[in-house]
Amino acid sequence: MKKPFNTLKYSHFVLLPEVAQRVDPDGYIRPNIGSISFGSYTDKAGVFGKTGVVVQYVVSKDDRGRDKGKYFTLSQSHNAFVVNETDCDIYNKTMYDFIANSPWCEGSPNGKYIIDEHGDKKQIDVKYRLMNTEADAEVALEATLNRSKAQLSAGEIDSQTLLEVAAIGIAFHGEPDKTMRHKVVEWAGKRPNDYFEVLNSGDRLVRALIRKGIADNILTLKDPLIYWGNTLLGTDEDGAVKTLVDDKDRFEALQEKVNLKSKPTTTKQLKKK
Repeated sequence: MKKPFNTLKYSHFVLLPEVAQRVDPDGYIRPNIGSISFGSYTDKAGVFGKTGVVVQYVVSKDDRGRDKGKYFTLSQSHNAFVVNETDCDIYNKTMYDFIANSPWCEGSPNGKYIIDEHGDKKQIDVKYRLMNTEADAEVALEATLNRSKAQLSAGEIDSQTLLEVAAIGIAFHGEPDKTMRHKVVEWAGKRPNDYFEVLNSGDRLVRALIRKGIADNILTLKDPLIYWGNTLLGTDEDGAVKTLVDDKDRFEALQEKVNLKSKPTTTKQLKKK
């Protein structure tokens, strides 16, 4: 006897594009998300029973019999929740209902609502929604493809590029060996937008030298000011980059001083933007 065909129904909740990206004043589109995680929320609407109770998607109990909930995360590389109709926690709460009724889902009764200037009720602080349009599907597909492209790219870039990307992206220095490549590939998979922003930056080498110079105490960081000796290179990293790009002799002098392949002498580094 043939087994029946599996007809499980899947639903996708997708990160909103405006949450994933931001537009800077100069019009440049930048990634705007590290990750968004939640494991519980207050059920203000009483969807799951008593109003005002904190709810979780409970997957197990600890050794004291306390509920252990699952965490749900959206990020650059995983910007959609994929849920099938049979997904339930140990109390028979469906994953679909738990995700759909979080305060960050569009249309959730537990969402935060205000009255706008036109007197209309408007939900704010929305992070994701049920995928129900072609545009939503495109957003989810783009993240999946972007993650794959970033990891493939990181696996193939030349050694010098690998050095520079590792210095800027993950503050990792040393010989461009398999360990470095593995770490960069791993980072590229988690933060593909950030990876491509670093990779495609025209001043990548300059930034890498600045960051390694700070780690080697060649440059002095008085956050956010960056000095070389008594000379102020810039009021922040962008300013120091501009100084070195405009002054070829100074850039070449720094290039002679800084060895990207050596281990840093300190753990000093610029704060991530």
